Amino acid sequence: MYNNLSGKMPIKKNRIAESGVTHNLALSEIDARVIAYMEPFHIFKAYIYELEGILSLESLNDVLGAIEKLDNYLKRLRELPEIQVIDDEDCLPDISQFYFDLGPLVFRKMREMVKEGIDSDSSHAFCDGLLEAVRISIEQEIAVWQEKS
Repeated sequence: MYNNLSGKMPIKKNRIAESGVTHNLALSEIDARVIAYMEPFHIFKAYIYELEGILSLESLNDVLGAIEKLDNYLKRLRELPEIQVIDDEDCLPDISQFYFDLGPLVFRKMREMVKEGIDSDSSHAFCDGLLEAVRISIEQEIAVWQEKS
């Protein structure tokens, strides 16, 4: 499965080739040099593939680290002057909705674990529960951006 460490996302438009880029772009590679040649759906697709790559990770630590990197990529993209002039908020993914949706899922999962007698002293079960909540939230985020692309 694609993620920014293991492969490149396939781009289907020839406009990217016009930018001088000779390979497919990962979200981390989108910069001022190529953004002018991109359609919003290119960014949506890169975001979706990053999220799908995160879903393939096994440990909570790896997942949280990858989400942090993704958040940093999106912040960097928002700072590009080419993006700042765009009025349409929906043209660039915003991970804040993911975080907003994650909060209640984590809360519910923790409550379920307490009801089942699993407390925070059982770190392995606790981490597994949190990982499940994060994965559910990622799947919801993917569904939202697939509808937009």
